[in-house]
Parts: sequence; C-alpha cells; structure tokens
Amino acid sequence: MKNFQLTVLAILGFASLNAQNLSLQPITEPQDLQSSLFMNNASSSYAADETPTGHQLHSPIVATSLRVKGLYIVPVGQVEKPRAKEAIAAILAIMQSHYLKMLGVTFEFDPEVSVLRSNYSVKDAVDWNNNYNFIKANLGQEFLNNRNIVVSVLEGTAGDAGGWGGVLKMTGSFWNSTYDIFINRPHMLATELAGWSHELGHAFGLMHSLDTKNCMTKLNIDMGTLPNLLMQQTGKLGTVYEYPLAKEEKKMILDSTYSVSCLAFRGDRPAPLRYLRLTSGQASQSANGRNVEMIEFHNGAEGRGTLAKDASGKWLERDLLGTTRFSFNEVGRDDWSVYLQDPGRNVALQIDLYTSKVMYGAIGSSTKSPIYNILWSKKSASSINNPSCACAAQTFRSVSDHTWVEFRLPGGSSGQTINIPAGAHNKYVFPKCNRVWWDNLSFTCNTSTCKWERTAGRWDADALCTGSAGNSPYVFVGEK
Repeated sequence: MKNFQLTVLAILGFASLNAQNLSLQPITEPQDLQSSLFMNNASSSYAADETPTGHQLHSPIVATSLRVKGLYIVPVGQVEKPRAKEAIAAILAIMQSHYLKMLGVTFEFDPEVSVLRSNYSVKDAVDWNNNYNFIKANLGQEFLNNRNIVVSVLEGTAGDAGGWGGVLKMTGSFWNSTYDIFINRPHMLATELAGWSHELGHAFGLMHSLDTKNCMTKLNIDMGTLPNLLMQQTGKLGTVYEYPLAKEEKKMILDSTYSVSCLAFRGDRPAPLRYLRLTSGQASQSANGRNVEMIEFHNGAEGRGTLAKDASGKWLERDLLGTTRFSFNEVGRDDWSVYLQDPGRNVALQIDLYTSKVMYGAIGSSTKSPIYNILWSKKSASSINNPSCACAAQTFRSVSDHTWVEFRLPGGSSGQTINIPAGAHNKYVFPKCNRVWWDNLSFTCNTSTCKWERTAGRWDADALCTGSAGNSPYVFVGEK
C-alpha cells in the first residue's frame, strides 16, 4: 500500500491542471497504469477503513472537527501580498458555498489563514514533495494530528496546481490572477475559482472524471457520457457555481463505502464525508459597517450576486458575471451596517455585517425582512492602509512549571508582520523536563484594532527535553 501511495504521487504531475488551459486541456494520465493500480489494490484499499494502518498513522488523531485550512507560503526573496489572507479567506468561502450547492452539505474552514515564510526558493518551493514536507514540518498540528485539509498558496511561483492526500498546491499561475480580481474586481471573484475547487476535489480523493469512469468500468459501473464537470472541464462556464460533480463522484464523496478504490487521490486523509457536516455556509467577514465596500450574497438557492460601491459612490447590485441589476444610494452607516436606498423603486436595503444578512423593506418603513445571506465581505483599501494606526510595544508570554518564554514585539506600523522561527527552552527539575515551545510564529499589527495579534503558529508547554530558543531578537527565555 505504501508503494501504491508513492506511485500515485509520482503520477500526480499528470493530474495537475495547466493554468493557461484549465477548462479545455484534456487529461493525459497513463490509463493502463492507473487502472491496474486501482484494481489490484481494491481489496486492501486504505479508503475502505477509517482506521489508518501502521505506516499511515503519523501521530494520534486528536481532532473531532475536521476542517479546511488556508496557508499562505512566502518563499525566499518573495514579498507578501498585503491582502493575501483576506483574499484566501474569501476564496475558501466561495469554494465552501460551491460544495454546498453540489452536495447539500459542505466543509468547515478555519477563518484564520496562516502565513509562513519558507527557506525554499520559488523553484524549490513549487516542487510537490517539498511543499508537502513543508506543510508536515510547519503545520504538523493542523495537518498530521488534526488531519485537516490544507490549501497552500505559494507566492511568486509558477506552473501547475495540484491536489492529493489532503493538500492543495496553488501556484502563482492561479494565485496572481485571482488576487488581482479580488483587489480590482471583487464582484467577479466567483468567475476565477474553477481550478481551485477542482484541486479541492483532488484533495478529497477524486481523480479526473474520465479516470474515474475508467476505474468504475472495472467495477461494472457505467458513468455514461460525461458532460462538462468540475473534475473534467471540457469548456469554460461562467462561474465556479456552474460546475457540477457526476452523480457517481457525489456518491463517492458522501458514501464512505462506495467504490472506494476509485477515490485514489485520498492518501491518508479520513473519508471525505467526515469533513462534510455543515448544511449552511460560514460568513467570511473581514469588514464592518464602517469600512465595507463589497459583499457577495446568496439566498440559499440559486439566487446569487454582489453589492459593491463604485468610484462614484453608488452601490451596484450585480450578478456574478458582472451585469448590473440595480443601483442604490448610500444614506448612512454605523458600526455594523450600511443603509442603501433606490428611490425609483421605493426600496431600502440594510447590509448587516453583524447578522450576515441583507435586509429589505420600503423606504421609511420601520421593519425590514432578510432577503439575502452574506457569503463574504471586503473592506475598503483606505481602512487597510491607515497611516494613523500604529501598534504599541506588546509582549506575549508562555510558561511551564519552571521555564518561560516571552515574545517582545516593538512598536509597529499598520499591517506590519513579524515572523519568529520555531524554538523551545527547557529546564530539568526532577522528575521531568519543563519545556516551553513555539511553532513558526507570525504577529501582525492589526489595521482595525491597532494592536499586535498572532496570525500564525502557536505555543505551549510540555515535558520534553529537546529544542533551542534560537537567536530571534524578539524571543526572551528564562527559568523560575
């Protein structure tokens, strides 16, 4: 079985999508090799049993809430995009909504996107094995222990994206255009994410639909003629929401006993169904009533669209392809809401970021009813680049019975990030070691609160005896 996993890794490059030909490029995986692998391993497939075998069990599974985790990796020499975390959170919200539409249930995602700097060059960082091992080494609690799926976005890279075994590798070929749309045309973001949702399908274990069909044929299941599908894109559709899964693919995702040998890219992740427990989406809210400039909404069925403020100050309601439906005047704001009016139709809207609802009523009416759910929101650039916001010096502290560590952060400017490498400090006091330790940490000067906040990594104490504090100028350790 271990050799089977390695072989699937070896052919992963054939399953990656080309960024320039995402929707139209046929897949050219070696069919005979794959079919024989899938069939020969059907009787002992790891996917058939929820208990990992000895060589699969990296560490004890401690999580009860399996999630999808966003990770932004910045290789050596690359500059972090200033709104990367906000953009990735929006992408996760849209993918979550897409899977909900396809399956009726969806995954939970961690609203806090982690940012990690890598010692790899862009050429080395984009290598599948390097990326996979970097995640294992630097996001071990999330990936190995908690068994979460990781969406890794690699800054400054090029080449194919990929998905396998609970990992998405999204390169600059996808990320750069997506980020540009998020910054300049956020109301069009759903038109750019078919490749992202496709790779998430691979991370859950799905192959390309044609390969799944060939595998199913060996099991005497006929998938018939394949239409334009998420996992086999033969033409470009308008938005990500328009790409479906085949009914057999849905069944493999929702039934952990169905055709498990054809769910060949699953790796050592739990069955996909274990990630799918939400019957409604999370609202990814980066904005508040004072700084929001755009939202994507839905009504729980087919109704989807955006409300965004344009350069003239008008708010435009558009469909997801950018066609304007209605225009509104902004008449007020408070901490959580924006108030809009269309006098020609006697319509008043309230964009309520607190309840994640768009409320509807007549102008002057004291009552409004919810008309839409807010999927994600974007705040204005002026609230991000606020030169008046500065963070005062601040200390974060962790202690064990006999040791302590302090992360002493100096005064900083709005949006500034400080990274601290992983380390540990120990003192042995009979009968055990007393260690404080920390992962690769990132602290960011929050543009809204003007305070330092931890945005990646964690710390804790244990009884291990290994590790070094390193030489970071922000780390101070001691004993007690």
